[in-house]
Amino acid sequence: MPKKKKIDVKTAAIIAKKYLEELTGIKTSTVEETVSSEDFWIITLGYVEPHELFPDKNYKVFKVDGSSGEVVSMEIKDISKE
Repeated sequence: MPKKKKIDVKTAAIIAKKYLEELTGIKTSTVEETVSSEDFWIITLGYVEPHELFPDKNYKVFKVDGSSGEVVSMEIKDISKE
């Protein structure tokens, strides 16, 4: 069975940004990192919580299926431990 064509990184990033907005209401995010694997795109988005007095940048990591474009997972990236 032929393998379905993998979506490109721009499409994966757009999917991750839309997913973040739909779940959290955060409309402004930036692409910080992208990693490609055989079957997935790993997209890290940076964002600022809109109502924080002294906002710090936060990060979430999205695993996007390379064939279907479905977001498989969303995790918090804690950069304080790096």
